[in-house]
Amino acid sequence: MKKYILYILLVLTCLSSCTQDEFEPDPVGEQIPVEEINKELIDELSGSGSTLFQKALEKSNILKELDNQSQITFFVPTDNAFKEAGIDQQTINQMTPEQWDTLVQYHTVEGQLDPVKIEQTVGNICMPTKCVDKKLRVSNTNGTEAYKYTHYVSIKDNIILINAKTSGTSNRHQTKEADVIYIDRLLKRPTKDMLTFLKEDGRFSIFLEIIKLSIYCVSL
Repeated sequence: MKKYILYILLVLTCLSSCTQDEFEPDPVGEQIPVEEINKELIDELSGSGSTLFQKALEKSNILKELDNQSQITFFVPTDNAFKEAGIDQQTINQMTPEQWDTLVQYHTVEGQLDPVKIEQTVGNICMPTKCVDKKLRVSNTNGTEAYKYTHYVSIKDNIILINAKTSGTSNRHQTKEADVIYIDRLLKRPTKDMLTFLKEDGRFSIFLEIIKLSIYCVSL
């Protein structure tokens, strides 16, 4: 008899728990509106005074890879920055598709750049670019892979430093396809590794011999 009473109590407990409404606390505070970004990347560049970068971007293959889910940032040099580097409209028109891609990819970093968070970060943050040198191989756990360029970015007092050089303000312009930060200098892509640079410079022969001896001693 006690067993049946116990079963009945268990059934009643289950039924009461299934029918009881769950407690939900009242929402606190106001709902934060989500800002929808409708501006197109090309529209942003068109009114910015960076027509040379826009021209290179339109001729490159980068636009084909972009979509509304892209998490990338363009460092966009102004036209004056291009001209100071000796690049004008004619130079852009005479470039090959590979040169257009390399130029744009070197100014494109993966991820969105939040100026407030970066300014609160001590030191630099490393941001991989879309630019890859397939001729230069680097070692990894799986063997070797093509070298991928990176930029080291920091912000202080609204000034952005890229690879330890002042490059403009850190104002971020958001578009549907990507973020844009305008800079006042052209980022020059290194084309030599350290040893090649030291050998060609001619002033570091003693240092190079020390490196050779160090490598030899380690290999013993």
